[in-house]
Amino acid sequence: MDGRDSCRLYEVLRQAHEVFMAQTGDVVYSIVSRTVSEARSSEARGVAVFTFLINWNRVWYERSPQGRIAFGNLGKHLQDLVNAIERVTPPLRMLKDDLMDLDPEDSRVKWLITLCFDALSRVCGSTGASKVLHLLRPRLFAMWDERIREAFGVSADANGYVEFLGRIKGLAERVVREYAEDLGLPLDKAYKKLEKELGVTILKAIDEYNYLRFTRGMRFPSLASQHAMPEEELRITGEKLQKIM
Repeated sequence: MDGRDSCRLYEVLRQAHEVFMAQTGDVVYSIVSRTVSEARSSEARGVAVFTFLINWNRVWYERSPQGRIAFGNLGKHLQDLVNAIERVTPPLRMLKDDLMDLDPEDSRVKWLITLCFDALSRVCGSTGASKVLHLLRPRLFAMWDERIREAFGVSADANGYVEFLGRIKGLAERVVREYAEDLGLPLDKAYKKLEKELGVTILKAIDEYNYLRFTRGMRFPSLASQHAMPEEELRITGEKLQKIM
């Protein structure tokens, strides 16, 4: 069967985004992202990121010994976060802005990512580190959590995160390439157009998909498979999920 007879992968991401917003009603991400991008100091970025972590890194604060200690002294935790953001700012400037333009396996790139990831994970854990990195560079870093790591079969350390980024890059490239072919657009124009249609970066859309499928256990087709779920079945699945939740 021709792939065009199936729901396309970018349609899967679009459906996941719609379901994600219907389920979570999340406005924290957009507010924090805008604040971080406009902030002129590490303190301002730290406060914004701190707000996001309190909402979306809650499991770490509740269940991990390190997280419970941090939550017990939020003032110190915020200062530690600000200090960590200051430390990772110089190495982040040495990386390209977009994962599509980066080779995560390049030794210098891997060293810089490891440096940043380790500095942040010491303050807010492995999951939190990915979230902070994404907020600081939304087109370069992808978010994860424990369930997503398990699904991708990667470790929770910096090496696992580098491997994860490589896998996410492959998925993102496949989605954009498919979209470009269907619309007859160059890859760069297709990339920009798809993000505009989604209303979020490709990496954020993939994170929402991963969260729904792996963290929440919802039924979505695999982005890695040749053909996605037929469009009508996907639409019905989305409607059922919204009713269930």
